[in-house]
Amino acid sequence: MLFERSVAGVFCSTVEGKFLDCNDAYAHILGCSCRSEVIGASVKDFFQDPGDREVFIKRLEEQGSLTEYEFHLRRRDGTSVWILENASLVSNDNDKPRTIQGTVIDITEHKIEQAREKELQLELMQQSKLASIGLLAAGIAHNVNVPLQGIITHIELLKLTHSDLPYMDDMLEQALRISAIVNNMLFKSRQEQSQDEQEIDLNKLLTEELEFLNADLAFKHEINKSYNFDPDLPTIRGVYSDFSQAFLNIVRNSIDAMHASDKKWLSVRTSSLKSSMMIEVTDTGCGINPEIRDRIFDPFFTTKPLAGQQRSDEPVGTGLGLSSAHQLMRKYRARFEVQSETEKGTTFRIYLPCYSAETDSAIETEASEWDAELEVPA
Repeated sequence: MLFERSVAGVFCSTVEGKFLDCNDAYAHILGCSCRSEVIGASVKDFFQDPGDREVFIKRLEEQGSLTEYEFHLRRRDGTSVWILENASLVSNDNDKPRTIQGTVIDITEHKIEQAREKELQLELMQQSKLASIGLLAAGIAHNVNVPLQGIITHIELLKLTHSDLPYMDDMLEQALRISAIVNNMLFKSRQEQSQDEQEIDLNKLLTEELEFLNADLAFKHEINKSYNFDPDLPTIRGVYSDFSQAFLNIVRNSIDAMHASDKKWLSVRTSSLKSSMMIEVTDTGCGINPEIRDRIFDPFFTTKPLAGQQRSDEPVGTGLGLSSAHQLMRKYRARFEVQSETEKGTTFRIYLPCYSAETDSAIETEASEWDAELEVPA
């Protein structure tokens, strides 16, 4: 009776990996409707990595029992579940096979909260680092801008007094280009550090972010680019850095996906729909395996090697790029649409609701209104 009423999962299995018995609570943790679906099944069928069970059995053989042992399992429907297990190796009389008996609790929510907390800590560290870099860049840009304006002034003066001197127009053009880059850097630095809401022209924001990416020589020279921005795209009210960071993360993800591609094309476009606006980023990269497509926005999930584990100039991942983009856009009621084909490429579409003049902020748009109004093309 206690076995059946226990809120914890209780099980018994062979050492070889066959379930002999369990209660309904254990079956529910594994995504099964009742214990009969588990009894007789193979333990290994529920492991994300069969090697984890081999490690578990080895430790159990050495110690006889294990307490608070964490497992990453796979439910019957394929979703992940984390469990905390107490297990003992039981030797039976009369030469009967040994069994493993134990209890488990579902700690999936706890693991998700841990991941969120770690993500927030890393995000705060990243924001602090970016703020420091931004201040340094702003200082450098300011110090460059002052003498640069002097150079431009003297070139213009030389053009007036010595019009016969060669290359004056070319020199002035290059100096003005440098001035534009410096001014854009100063503008971006100020915008990134501000957490105030403002009217944002997403076309202009995307243009500036893509221009800054030209500092990456591989992006500038190796990737073919196509930009198509809808001139009728409405502005949106929000925090500038939310959009710049989210869009930059998605574009960088596309760039990384094309690292080993022979054909490298990046397309970025915007479009104004009936009651929403769309930002689309398309690449000709490696694509996303259908088996992991539902996990690409999960914190810390990445298919790229971690820092220190990559080969040569292979891009590294933290599993925070797409996750943070999704989180940043969440408060603006954004919807993400992902279409991908392995070895051919991926398209990310972000749909943002338009809001009326009476609404102070896109953040305040009611979810029910957004759900009713948003029209996602098939």
